[in-house]
Amino acid sequence: MYKYNIEKVYLDQQPELNDIVKDFVTNLTPDYNDGHSYSEEAEEIECRSRSGFSAAGHNHGGFERQWATDLMNIWGSGIGLGDNITTDEAHEGHNNAVECFVSENEAEFKDIPEDKRNYHDMYEMGFSKLAETMDEYAMDWLSGCRISFGYRAMYEGKQGAWHTLVIYACAIQCEYNSAFRGDTLKEIEIKFRNATELQSKLDKIKTELESVFRTR
Repeated sequence: MYKYNIEKVYLDQQPELNDIVKDFVTNLTPDYNDGHSYSEEAEEIECRSRSGFSAAGHNHGGFERQWATDLMNIWGSGIGLGDNITTDEAHEGHNNAVECFVSENEAEFKDIPEDKRNYHDMYEMGFSKLAETMDEYAMDWLSGCRISFGYRAMYEGKQGAWHTLVIYACAIQCEYNSAFRGDTLKEIEIKFRNATELQSKLDKIKTELESVFRTR
């Protein structure tokens, strides 16, 4: 909720606080590591309105860092991304891909029972080429299910002696040839009066934030 009577002061106008937040986000390391980072360090959040961009009233600056993976990585490794994106979801995506492939090639599956429409059984039945084509189709489908995950620390300004920083752990999944869905998996609000207090409170929540994106 938007907080009124807050000083319109930006994080980048306070160098000591700015550096602490940037270093903290840069050094967050998710337990799940089967993905690649978009950048080597935290990137600044745009917070000043301009032509084509209107900053939210509570956005007084901050930093974020994102990683990327896809359902193909999760399917191949057998390692899920926390409770949000599990190996079950990768299996479901694979099954959806197979169903779609079958519907696009119905004539070629007329002699293959429904419970045999998988790579192993089709190969054993002599449909090796069709099985390989179906497998390639499914792998392409899973690779197209892209996932971004990471952290955002947003400074919400100062009210009296107290500053507010809100840290989010988020995951965004883009379905194959479809819209994306996003989830905020953890939200932690920190109130502090000075740099020392900020650093101390950030140190206490680091492990909690990193464990949101754990291997499963």
